[in-house]
Amino acid sequence: MRNFAKVLAGLVLVAGVGVARADFEGVVDYHITMSDNKQMDTEYMIKGKKIRINMSHGGNDTSSIMDMGGKKITTLMHKQKMYMVHSIDQAAKTASKHAPEGKVSKASGTKNILGYTCEHWIYEGKNSKVDFWGAKGLGTFMGMGNSQGGASKEDDWTKAFKDKGVFPLEVDTNLKDHKTMTMVATKVDKKSLDSGLFEVPAGYKKMDMPDMSGMMGGKDGKKPSKEDILKMMEKYKH
Repeated sequence: MRNFAKVLAGLVLVAGVGVARADFEGVVDYHITMSDNKQMDTEYMIKGKKIRINMSHGGNDTSSIMDMGGKKITTLMHKQKMYMVHSIDQAAKTASKHAPEGKVSKASGTKNILGYTCEHWIYEGKNSKVDFWGAKGLGTFMGMGNSQGGASKEDDWTKAFKDKGVFPLEVDTNLKDHKTMTMVATKVDKKSLDSGLFEVPAGYKKMDMPDMSGMMGGKDGKKPSKEDILKMMEKYKH
């Protein structure tokens, strides 16, 4: 659950930047491996100006739906059958206070990943170095948050690539604290998606979150504990 809060924080931080391009509709599957050998599989779904990210980690299945047209992010917690909505405008204000500190450079060579020719890019920041293999024609990548450290400056690489027009099919991240994360696309499926996938399922209860600061680490910078989050969610079950 705590990892979910970190991923959500990263999504909120980056989702206010950029607009999804409609040149690709379909699903990109990823497998994520972290330095502590934790594994996570995700589905990245794109339809017009809407993006849905399905994540499964630690027995918790969640989905985050970014609606650029409606300027909102909806997070679904499937086990609890709950959802919460956050304004992209508010996320943009947060993101504007957090500009990337590193630099992006294009490296030589290309790699074929799942039939797509991917260019090699490198991001070097204050806290991380990222090798990024990206393809064109798959739309705008809005990020998945940082599973290692939540809404921290390691997420800078996501924002740094927004205007490059490249979509990651492989990302190798090395942090200054020697932690690593590898994200590799395992499938690219170009197909028409049902619009219902980008709506809240029937029977889900809304969690009113007027102040997301608690989920994003709090105004004092402290992250909520698993117990804090569970207590907050319990409040909305009845």
